[in-house]
Amino acid sequence: MKRALFASAAIAAMALSFAARPVSAEEMKAEVIHWWTSGGEAAAVKVFADQFTKAGGTWVDSAVAGAANARNAAISRTVAGNPPTAMQLNTGKQFDELVEGDLLADVDAIATEGNWKSVMPAAIIAAATRKGKMYAVPINIHGQNWLWYNKAVLASVGAAEPKTWNDAIAILDKLKADGKVIPLAFSGQKNWEQNLFNSVMIGVGGGQMWTGILGKRDAALAQSAEFKQVAVTYKKLKDYVDAGAPGRNWNDATNMVIQGKAGMQIMGDWAKGEFVAAGKVPEKDYGCTVLSNGGGGYVMDGYGGLHPFSVNGGQMPSPVPTVNYQNYWPGWDIARGIVSWTASGSGNGGWVLDGWGGVHQFGNAPAISPYAYWPGWDIATSLAGNTSNSGSRRRT
Repeated sequence: MKRALFASAAIAAMALSFAARPVSAEEMKAEVIHWWTSGGEAAAVKVFADQFTKAGGTWVDSAVAGAANARNAAISRTVAGNPPTAMQLNTGKQFDELVEGDLLADVDAIATEGNWKSVMPAAIIAAATRKGKMYAVPINIHGQNWLWYNKAVLASVGAAEPKTWNDAIAILDKLKADGKVIPLAFSGQKNWEQNLFNSVMIGVGGGQMWTGILGKRDAALAQSAEFKQVAVTYKKLKDYVDAGAPGRNWNDATNMVIQGKAGMQIMGDWAKGEFVAAGKVPEKDYGCTVLSNGGGGYVMDGYGGLHPFSVNGGQMPSPVPTVNYQNYWPGWDIARGIVSWTASGSGNGGWVLDGWGGVHQFGNAPAISPYAYWPGWDIATSLAGNTSNSGSRRRT
């Protein structure tokens, strides 16, 4: 029997789709395997379960601590012919294998009924789609490289919020010298070690380093002085963790920061749920930021105006586009999206999307034609790009 797969946390969407259909309570009994077991995660699952129960269903909660453990349990049962009704899974290789093995039920009819493809970003739809059909219900996407910190602990050593990795190292040195708390709360498990390294790589090495190493597998880049600095920074962080770090769960490390036993933690945005569950108030009890050693970008206002910014003294985009031409509509809150474009030797630029579907170039980006356009209909919501020029990159 094939079962539905839920990417990351598609349980909520399943509950809603079942609730919208006139089926019996017996048919609405659902066993769900997931790994949301921490305080904040359990609170989120309860919302899903409560909605499913309210709709007349019976929620059978099969929580398994640890993402890898939960995935292995769900996949083993599915392959053995005893699948759960739904499982939490990232849409990677394991997802591909389950679809190829015809072990998952597609949810394309539900997606069509809910008009998902018009309201979800194209990249998210693509992640859940195989062979032209959606086989998973995506309900979240995470940022993994957030720094979480206890404001009182930082204040105790006279430290403000760090903005760069250099700032963070300086504060960690202060906390270590002070000796009252563990400077860096760390979960010494393989996946979190990798997550920390990736966070250092993009924060110290930058976006091109990230795509060059993880995307292009650039061996020459891995031997560069810039990559060496990434490795040196990562190694230095070992000086700030405690002897109990190996094997520690990520949420236990988060609780060390919450309780003031540690100063900082690098963890994904899901850590906020732990602070919320503990009754902590953002900007009062704790703060968070993404560390970067420099860079720049654009902020787009609702009228289509583009405003360049620099990060921690980094280089701003160049050339800086002006706003007194076709992609600026004073008084019209109609700008909907922006994609930036950089090509080797060709300067910078990009495209702005208006609500009618118009795509307007700026800087040195090439013009795009044709494109969908619905004059008077404010229905376009997002813009995605995939440049093919050597050395180019995209942001959406």
